[in-house]
Amino acid sequence: MRRRSFEAHGLLSDVGRILVDCPPGLVSCVLRDVTARGARLVVPDAIRFPDKLCLLVDAEDASLPCTVVWRRAGEMGVVFA
Repeated sequence: MRRRSFEAHGLLSDVGRILVDCPPGLVSCVLRDVTARGARLVVPDAIRFPDKLCLLVDAEDASLPCTVVWRRAGEMGVVFA
């Protein structure tokens, strides 16, 4: 997947994947409240994500570096780097 600019779609609800290092793999998530600056991600509760991560959005053919800015049970907010 190539990295490119992400085009925000307002209140997009789409499926994405988060690339994790330990254990290595991809974790599915749901994108919500997407803007040009960031998004709210619905994620599995059992996984502790690092502060910096890579979000893969198939519908946009995008690979986006992100920083986590807030966390709640089953959700986290990210800003695009």
